[in-house]
Amino acid sequence: MINSLYVVTTPIGNLEDITFRAIRILKDVSLIAAEDTRVTRKLLTKYSINTKLISFNEHNKHIRIPKLLKEIKLGDIAIVSDAGTPGINDPAAELVMEFRKSGIGVFTIPGPSAVTAALSISGIVADAFIHLGFLPRKKSVRQKVLKEFSHSKYPVVIFESPHRILGLLEDINVILGDRKIIICRELTKKFEETLFLNAGEALSLITKPKGEYTLVVDASKDENKGLENNTSQNLEQVFNQLNEYADKGAKIKDFVNEIAETTGVSKNQIYSLWLEVLKSR
Repeated sequence: MINSLYVVTTPIGNLEDITFRAIRILKDVSLIAAEDTRVTRKLLTKYSINTKLISFNEHNKHIRIPKLLKEIKLGDIAIVSDAGTPGINDPAAELVMEFRKSGIGVFTIPGPSAVTAALSISGIVADAFIHLGFLPRKKSVRQKVLKEFSHSKYPVVIFESPHRILGLLEDINVILGDRKIIICRELTKKFEETLFLNAGEALSLITKPKGEYTLVVDASKDENKGLENNTSQNLEQVFNQLNEYADKGAKIKDFVNEIAETTGVSKNQIYSLWLEVLKSR
């Protein structure tokens, strides 16, 4: 019988937020690979789970992957993170890939998600959204990432620690503007708190950050205005302009801002039209 790897989602805060199936799997497997064994031990103790634990994290993954590939021959293995789903903002994806390459079955045991939990109480339409996880620590790199999504027509979800939340809010206010933002702190825990405000207000309200944060940043207002200007007449005008630039061998990055400003058509729509122009040649 071929053994399997189970990717088990654990609570994001409240230990009661775990499925019956997850508890059964954690009891039945021969080994649990945990991001931090101390954190996982608290969960296992609450549900009287005595399965053997081994650490698996960013610092020891290169040593652990070969070991776990051997251990799977002895029985099923479960992998868990400190909170939520393994493989999202942690190194579990590398383990999953190596197991798949070896022909080992990998199965998901779904559960709580800070991303969907925050979106569900945000009041923001989230038929589609962008999840950026934890942004880079370095300020200049973090600002560059925010600039890339400054005109997104979708809400953006970001994770942040208490040590860097103020720096992130400063960058959001400067780069994204005074946009609607939902700040969730300590989701599902005893001191859970959710703030609904504009980015500019957040810096004055959060003076002593504590706990883990999940932010939902609303879609770009500029992008929404741009959509109003995507009339057939405007789009035809832009299409003709793009054809002229293509004839000259120009690159879109050299003129996209100018066209967006003069026509009111969104940059995303301009990029889409540019692809159509190139395909037609």
